[in-house]
Amino acid sequence: MSVTYLYDPKQPVFVDGTAACVNDEAEKRRIWELHKNTPAPLGFDPEPHYGSLGNPYYGLLRITPWRIELGALFGEPLIWQL
Repeated sequence: MSVTYLYDPKQPVFVDGTAACVNDEAEKRRIWELHKNTPAPLGFDPEPHYGSLGNPYYGLLRITPWRIELGALFGEPLIWQL
């Protein structure tokens, strides 16, 4: 899968990797609590959106990158590759 983080259009971040669904309840709870206890803007309370861990719309996707590119509009991009 490929994902892009575009906060600054002059310096996008591209990540290519493999994706897998995470079904482990302990890991789902750990990430739920991590989001809940991390201050905004990175964290958020998932309960208003999902209600509980049992909600079928709440899921985790683990991305294992094999290539990361830090783009540069006026220069050479930085690329890490496995």
